[in-house]
Parts: sequence; C-alpha cells; structure tokens
Amino acid sequence: HPNVKLFITHGGTMGIQEAIAHRVPILGLPINGDQYTNIKSCVDKKVAISLELKKINENSLINAVKKILQDPSDSTNMAKLSDLFLDRPMSALDTAVYWIEYTARNGK
Repeated sequence: HPNVKLFITHGGTMGIQEAIAHRVPILGLPINGDQYTNIKSCVDKKVAISLELKKINENSLINAVKKILQDPSDSTNMAKLSDLFLDRPMSALDTAVYWIEYTARNGK
C-alpha cells in the first residue's frame, strides 16, 4: 500500500523482496536461520536497521522507527535498490511462462 512507510519484519526472503519492490525501508528483527544474513545484507545496503530481539526495548524500538521515518537516506537508498531489483530483461510473468514452457518441452 502506498501509505506504508516502514516494514517491520523477521527478515524472510519474500518479505524482503516485497519491501524492495515497493521501496519501503526495513526494520529487521531476525529470529533464526537465514533471517540474520538477509537483514545484515539490507543493513549493509543502508536500507534497513536491525535490532536484536533479545535486547529490544521500548526506547530502542521507538528510536529505530523514528530514525527510519525521519531520515530520508533509508528511503532514498531503498528507491535505488528497488530500481536495480526491478530492472529485468523480462517481467516476472514472462520469466515464469518461459520456464513452464521450457520444462514442458524438455522435462520428463
């Protein structure tokens, strides 16, 4: 939705891709597995802030939300990342159709 200004997530791949596609900065609270790596990658790209779930408190959460909402750099960086992410030789639908037809032609 266009009114979404911040995405709070555990850092799953699909959620991160949606945030990037829709140009929404991320507040990451990774819990396990690849979520830590996913959120770190976003932090490294300056499109996210990460908080440790075991150390989070009211002040750290409020400060992180305020930083993302008040500092335009996360949104600006996310817009640039989104442009890169969406710059593809084929649309997602065309890619899916290609691979379905490829599998139908060459699969067993």
